[in-house]
Amino acid sequence: MVQDGICEARELCVYRQINYDWVSDFKASDTDWSNNTYPDHPSYSLNNSVSSVWNRNPCNAVLYSGYGMSGVGLYVYSGERMPDLRNTYQGDFNNIASGHSIHCT
Repeated sequence: MVQDGICEARELCVYRQINYDWVSDFKASDTDWSNNTYPDHPSYSLNNSVSSVWNRNPCNAVLYSGYGMSGVGLYVYSGERMPDLRNTYQGDFNNIASGHSIHCT
């Protein structure tokens, strides 16, 4: 799985900044972001640093507060955009996520 820093169709795109800046993109699940960085900013860890998300994948995704699909889950439905993770149905999820899964039904 190659992250190229371009948010394309069929990807889950997570962003360091509120309102979609500094993107990291995924085509598949990655339940442990501890070794991930932002492609255009390789010195910045993805873990616990995501502030907005856009799910361009045709499947639903879940961001998790812990590694290995543990902790609190934030569902991001196919096509959904969340420009500010400080204000979600789970409350403040800003700089919380440590991994994600993608689920097709």
